[in-house]
Amino acid sequence: MKKRSIVWMMTLYSLFFMVSNFVHPITPAFLQSIRCPDYMFGLAFAAMALCNFLASPFWGRVGDKVGYGKSMALGMFGYCVGQALFSMATTSWMILAARCVGGFFACSTMVNSMAYITAYTEDQEKRGKYLSVYAALGSLTTAAGFLIGGLIGDRDMQLVFVVQVILAAAAGLVTLFTLGEAVPPAHGAKLQLQEINPVSSLCASAKRATGPMATFLLIVFLSNTATFAHDQSFNYYLRMQLDFPTSYNGVFKAAVGLVGLAANMTINMWIVKKTDIRKAISAVLALCSLSLTAMVMAAGVPMFLAAAMLYYTFSAVFLPILQVLMVKNDNGSSKGEMAGLFNAARSLGMMVGPLLSGFAYGLLPELPFIGAAAAFAISVLLCMANRRQYERQGEPR
Repeated sequence: MKKRSIVWMMTLYSLFFMVSNFVHPITPAFLQSIRCPDYMFGLAFAAMALCNFLASPFWGRVGDKVGYGKSMALGMFGYCVGQALFSMATTSWMILAARCVGGFFACSTMVNSMAYITAYTEDQEKRGKYLSVYAALGSLTTAAGFLIGGLIGDRDMQLVFVVQVILAAAAGLVTLFTLGEAVPPAHGAKLQLQEINPVSSLCASAKRATGPMATFLLIVFLSNTATFAHDQSFNYYLRMQLDFPTSYNGVFKAAVGLVGLAANMTINMWIVKKTDIRKAISAVLALCSLSLTAMVMAAGVPMFLAAAMLYYTFSAVFLPILQVLMVKNDNGSSKGEMAGLFNAARSLGMMVGPLLSGFAYGLLPELPFIGAAAAFAISVLLCMANRRQYERQGEPR
């Protein structure tokens, strides 16, 4: 029963995640069509990530109180509203407002899907397996979303938004009425005023981020800053520097998704089962840094794309390892709150990365890739320090 519930949850989440990626390959062209400045590409994503960051602990607490499945569905419905507003935007301020709405609600689906898995599995190896599959599906559905969105966008950009909103709403309805709860919600428990306020909820959860946990969350932040700085600039780079159509962007992302799926189902499974993951995460992040460096130094488009594919292979692996470490670092916290804290650190990287890359791109198109490589390198050093912190605490490595 538990296995069927997790599989069904992942199916619904994958549908929503695929649909949420429809808009990404057309965003550069859409922003161009309403005459937004170049930096708006990164700024819009940063606005979405800011609301994601602020709301993560809030949605984790909501999930603990009312149920993870219901909270996932609510996030899907709210995201539909944000995307509808995005499609109607004609100014930079409308773009930013729409992305804030979308980021606030999409956060609930991300946080509570992760909490659903951790609440339904007690065995650490099974959790690692499910989280690896969860990440693999994320890579695959992201690629599928980019491909479908890019192909539709070549015909009509507004049609992308229409299809996206309809399918996301359908996913929300099916989730609401068919997904059973991992654990019974806390009956009679009410959200306190400070929990309803996302900023207060964030501050309350942040009190847990001390010592080794603080270092771990810093690693999550830096590695995701690097990831999203690269990803946002990469899409724009293909469009503006290499003059690739949106459909090519989608095809490349589809290939990336297949590579990510293979990496998660092979390399990542092996790492979780056979290695000390506190050591392995350092190696994986180092390979991310090196492959980005190779991308910057590549001579010609074929070498650039080959190095990019190598980078995407390694970057597909590090997130599920961090998720497994999140569970390993759990000191008895509620699953929703812990997932919210993790997602807050990740969302902060989602905000800072695109924001910095948007302005860095204006100085030098390759500068975001250089900065991302440096952030990964710093993360490697922090991983080594974090491992020693946990060793001194006498916790299992």
